[in-house]
Amino acid sequence: MQELIISLNSNILKLSTIDNEGKFTGTSQEIDSAVVDDTLIKDIEAFSNQLDSLISQNISTSKNKLNLNFIVEPQNIYTRFITLPKTEDNFEEAVLKQAKEKLDNVTLEELYFSYRKIAPFLYQFVGIKKEY
Repeated sequence: MQELIISLNSNILKLSTIDNEGKFTGTSQEIDSAVVDDTLIKDIEAFSNQLDSLISQNISTSKNKLNLNFIVEPQNIYTRFITLPKTEDNFEEAVLKQAKEKLDNVTLEELYFSYRKIAPFLYQFVGIKKEY
C-alpha cells in the first residue's frame, strides 16, 4: 500500500509519497496566511480543500488505498504511558481517567486522541490538539 506523508510548517504544505517499491516523491505548496499560521490551521475547510487538490494533482492511486501519515511538531503532541492494575475490570474508563490525570494544562475535549495496548496492563496514549 502506498504511504502518503503530510507535513505543515511555516505555511508550507508538503506532500510526500513512498510506493510499494520504496520510490519517494514529494511536492509542496505555500498556503495563504488566512488559512494557516505556521502549523496552526485557521480555516479547516479551506485547508482540507487545498490538501485534497494537492493529493488529486499528484497521486494517481485511489485515496482509500493510501496510508495517511501526518508529521506534527513535537510541542503539539501528548504521549503518556498508562499502567493499569491486573484487577481492573473497565480498561477503557481507567485509561481515560489516568490520561486526564497525567495531562498538563489540557483536557481530553481539546484533543484528538487514541490509545493502544502495548503490553499486558500497559497502554500508550497519544493525543494532538484539535486546532493542529
